Amino acid sequence: MTSKSFIQKSINEFFILEKQNAEKIFTQLFLYICSLESQNSSNSPSDLYILAKLLKVEDIKKIIDYFDGDIVRIPRKEEYRNSMLVALCFFLKVIKGYEWSDIKDFISLSENNSDMLSPISIGRKINNIQKNLSKDILKSLEELEITNMNELFDCFKDINQYIKS
Repeated sequence: MTSKSFIQKSINEFFILEKQNAEKIFTQLFLYICSLESQNSSNSPSDLYILAKLLKVEDIKKIIDYFDGDIVRIPRKEEYRNSMLVALCFFLKVIKGYEWSDIKDFISLSENNSDMLSPISIGRKINNIQKNLSKDILKSLEELEITNMNELFDCFKDINQYIKS
């Protein structure tokens, strides 16, 4: 390696480190300002400071762009855990075809939490999800806009020919 390329490499590494340091300093400044804004707010304080500590700046911007000041309710840990359990049971029962005994074995909850896995309670939730899912799919299909009906009918002809062959 020539001395010129070594110097160039060292300079590049220095600027990369400088950029990283500048980003860290800006992030800390941003967090500080979020904290001040939250404390000094005459309305209800925002949770921007907490979000800034947990999320990347680009993710915060997406959240702010989407909600734009609306109130967001975060579920309690128990609600979140129960939703995850129902989602897992739905997947195992409906998608994979597991029996309840297989689901219990797969999830293997401790004795303290075994009451969370009630086949009756979760079964009702699964049935409700399936009904809503069916309704949502039908609604999406009804709202589907088809710009070129001829292409759609051509597609049906292809399918019809495939079925008959």
